[in-house]
Amino acid sequence: MGFSTYASYLIAAQANSAKVLPEWIYYFSKSATYFEWLQCSFTQSTIQNINSTKYGNLPLAVPEVSVQKRIIAYLDRKCADIDNVLEKTKASIEEYRKLKQSVITEAVTKGVRGERIMKDSGIQWIGQIPETWQCYRITNLYEERAESGNPSLPILTVSINTGVSDHEIADEDCDRVFVRSEDRTKYKRVYPSDLAYNMMRAWQGAFGAVRVDGMVSPAYVVAKPKYDGMVDSRYIEALLRTPSAVEEMHRYSHGIADFRLRLYWPEFKNIRICVPPIEEQKEIADYIDEKASSIDSLISSKELFIMELETYRKSLIYEYVTGKKEVHE
Repeated sequence: MGFSTYASYLIAAQANSAKVLPEWIYYFSKSATYFEWLQCSFTQSTIQNINSTKYGNLPLAVPEVSVQKRIIAYLDRKCADIDNVLEKTKASIEEYRKLKQSVITEAVTKGVRGERIMKDSGIQWIGQIPETWQCYRITNLYEERAESGNPSLPILTVSINTGVSDHEIADEDCDRVFVRSEDRTKYKRVYPSDLAYNMMRAWQGAFGAVRVDGMVSPAYVVAKPKYDGMVDSRYIEALLRTPSAVEEMHRYSHGIADFRLRLYWPEFKNIRICVPPIEEQKEIADYIDEKASSIDSLISSKELFIMELETYRKSLIYEYVTGKKEVHE
């Protein structure tokens, strides 16, 4: 890349080009052999690291430079083809995610019954709604639940991607670092039909309808429906996770920076939303569940294809940099 500067925590090494090409070392660093060496060489503290002395002792098996050039040229071509497919697949996944969000937004603001007579909701972030829908402050629909947890119940989490989990998720599988307290009685009890949100990530859409008995973190807010048969929390979850709703949550949150923002119950309960009659809420929620599941299935299949392709690329590189396969002249 030419002349450049680099941070002090990085290591710069100059290859002896009479023996090994830097591109060869680059491809070697993408192989399973290299990662096995890493695991044996890490200096474990708060962050795994390897110093320049250990890197100096990294064993490299290298063929003649002319052979390296042939292998490098071959891997450049093959990896470029693979990367092109990966890029197109990832772009396709992003389009499916946009489609899913579009389907959800249309359903929760316009319904799923075709053309309707519309009216102005009077709420800027919602806009036009079907004339039979009504607008409320959240406090008219929900009240805060502050019930201590039951140690025998699972600890549920609220994700910005998938809402409330329906089972206890292992720490390493959470989408953020999640530290659980040993005292499970400190958690909050939740019931099916409750609405729960992470007050620290509400501005990112961390809302979810509770579908199973369980507990959630004390850092979450739990809201229970005030009246039976008035609100379906699945519909409310979908509404509050739309991009325009997320902006509204951001506006009501407090903090000096995004990563410190908190949306507390006193502010949340005064946010205005619009809802259809309960029968239509259920209809919309069922429709979203079905459509979202179908799109998620397509996304999952493409993500699996990406994993398989990345595994193939690693295997391809490994076979040529370890001499198990050759590139002939």
